[in-house]
Amino acid sequence: MSRVNVDAQAFLDSRFAVLAQLMGWDEPETAIGMMARLWLECTLRETDRLRDLEIGFAWRMNTSGCGKAVILSGLGEEMSDGTIRIRGCKGRTDWLATKRKAGKKGGTKSKRKAPVKAETDSAYPNGKANPKQKSNTPAPAPAPAPAPAPALAPAHVVARKRAQAIPADWQPTESHAEKARELGLDLTLEADKFVDHFTANGKPMKSWNHAFNNWLRNAPGFAPRHQNAKPKQRGLSFDEMAKLAVEAADG
Repeated sequence: MSRVNVDAQAFLDSRFAVLAQLMGWDEPETAIGMMARLWLECTLRETDRLRDLEIGFAWRMNTSGCGKAVILSGLGEEMSDGTIRIRGCKGRTDWLATKRKAGKKGGTKSKRKAPVKAETDSAYPNGKANPKQKSNTPAPAPAPAPAPAPALAPAHVVARKRAQAIPADWQPTESHAEKARELGLDLTLEADKFVDHFTANGKPMKSWNHAFNNWLRNAPGFAPRHQNAKPKQRGLSFDEMAKLAVEAADG
């Protein structure tokens, strides 16, 4: 079933309100619907001109004067032969006429080019193709470019070591034993205190060997002093010594 699309801008056209007023319709939308019937009628007839009775017939109104209302509203124009040119349908009728003519002719045929055959020349023996003649064989696709090699990190870049809890199998080294002898410390006792302290608080370190070196250097501050002696300087507490060991290891 044929239909006519009405542009949304048509609802802003004041001529439909005038037509509705002349015909006694309540809403301008009624006038738009009636004009759509005229546009459809003109499209099917392949003409943009209708007579007064034809307009009334399209509107299903058995009365005359419909064409006059179309003229007065500005939606139609009276022609010298007594017909009324319906405005807004000229493009539709031309489009339909062109489409029907194309259908009667069977439509337009697409032009296909015949494949070009390679020519042979008697000057070339054994029926070889003329090298000047272009071949229809498609050129081979270019080889894909090799994938770029992954970028390598510079040699001078060193990954930062992450802090970790003291390992269960950590043991003091020979350098720790030598330092303990220099400071007059009991290596086994200091190592046990060191492991117990950091196992208890769970403090992570980047280097446990460096942390124990610092522990040994601060261990003399824990040495017991004579009760009557007046120390020149207060010794480090256990927590203070552990804090210094942490700072040395992190640094």
